[in-house]
Amino acid sequence: KQERFEGGAQGSETVPYAMTLEPGVYKPLGAPFGGAQQGIAFAKADTPLRDAVLAAFKKLIADGTYTSIVAKWKLQASAVKQAAVNGVAVPCATVWQHRRPDTPRKAQPMSWRSPSPPLSADEPRPCVPSMSAEGRRLVLLLSLSYAVSFVDRALVAVAGAPIKQAFALSDTQFGLLHGLAFVAMYCLCGIPFGWLADRADRRRILAGGLLFWSVMTAVCGLADSFALFFVARIGVGLGEACLVPVAMSMLGSAIPREHMARSVTVFLMGATLGNAAALIGGGRLLAWMAHSTAWEAWGATWVGAPDAWRVLFVVAAVPGVLLGVLALCMAEPPRTAGAPQPSAGGGLAAAARHLRSHASAYCFLTAATACSVTLAQAQAAWMPMFFSRRFGFGSGESAMMVG
Repeated sequence: KQERFEGGAQGSETVPYAMTLEPGVYKPLGAPFGGAQQGIAFAKADTPLRDAVLAAFKKLIADGTYTSIVAKWKLQASAVKQAAVNGVAVPCATVWQHRRPDTPRKAQPMSWRSPSPPLSADEPRPCVPSMSAEGRRLVLLLSLSYAVSFVDRALVAVAGAPIKQAFALSDTQFGLLHGLAFVAMYCLCGIPFGWLADRADRRRILAGGLLFWSVMTAVCGLADSFALFFVARIGVGLGEACLVPVAMSMLGSAIPREHMARSVTVFLMGATLGNAAALIGGGRLLAWMAHSTAWEAWGATWVGAPDAWRVLFVVAAVPGVLLGVLALCMAEPPRTAGAPQPSAGGGLAAAARHLRSHASAYCFLTAATACSVTLAQAQAAWMPMFFSRRFGFGSGESAMMVG
C-alpha cells in the first residue's frame, strides 16, 4: 500500500482471507508454488492422544465441517484430502502482487518472476478439497428443482392446442398466457429474492417457492377461464423467481471453489432436462390419453371427467411439492466469510455503480443472453403448435417430436 514494493511471496494462510477484507488491493499470481509439512506434534508416548485427534479430524472431513471451515477462510488451495500421520506436504505459499488503484488492470504484469518448473513425481501436488456428501445432495436437489420449474413453465406449450380450444383463445392471448403472464413477476421479483437470500433462511425460501409454484401449476389445470389461468401463470412465475438467486447463494456457501463450475453446470442442466421431460413426458401422456380406450371409458363413466391437459398440470405439480418438503428437511449451509450482512450497506445503488463501471462486460453478456433466451423460448412456445397446424399432428405427438 505504501508502494515500497510491487509484490512478494506469502503463505496462503493469510493472503486469501486478507483479499476478502480489502477487495482489489491484492492480486494473486498463479497457483501455490511451494509446500511445507505442517501439523500437530505429539510425543512418541502419546499415541492414544494422537490417534484420538486423528479420528476427530477424520470425522470433521467426513461430515463436511472441515470443508466449510477451509472455505470460510479461503484456504481451499491448502486443504488436505485426508488426515495422515507424517503425511506428504501440501502447498502453502503463493505469489501475490499489490495493485495500485490508479493502475489499469490490463497494464499489470502477469508475473514478475520466472515460471516455476513442472513438479516432479516426488514433489507435492496442490490438494483439491473434495465435495462433501451434503454438498452433492444440495446440488442434486437444486438441479431437480430447476428441472421441475422448467416442466411447470413448459406445459403451456405442450398442451397449447387444447388450451386454446378450451378457452377459445387467439394467438395473441395464448402468447400473453405463455409469455407475459409468467415473465412479468419472474423478472420483477428476481432482485428482491436475491436480497432476501442474502439475509434469510434460504432453505425456507426455496421450499416456499417450490410449494407455491407447484400449487399454482395445479390451479392452471383447474382454471375455468382465461383470467384465472392468467393469474395462476403469474403465480408460477412469482414462485420460480426465487430459485436461481437462492440456488446461487447456497452453492456459493456449500461448494468449494474448485468444484463450483461443475456444480453450477449440473444445476443448469436441470433446465434442459426439465424442458425435455415436459415435451417428451407430457406429450406422451397427452398422446396416451387421446388414444386410450381405458381413458375414454373412464371419462364416459364419470360425468365431468377432466380433460387430458388438465390432468397433465395437476400431475406435474406433485414433484414440486415433494421437493419442497425435502428442502425443509435439509440443513441451511453456513454462509461464507465474504457473505454480505444486512448492515453492510450499499444495496441497489452499489450494484448499479458496479454495473456502470463494468458496462463493457455486462452489456454484451446481457444482450447475448437475452438473444439466446428469446430464440429458445420462442421455439419452445410455438414449435409444438406449428407441427400441429402444418402437419396435422396431435398435441402429444408434436410435443414429443420437438422434445
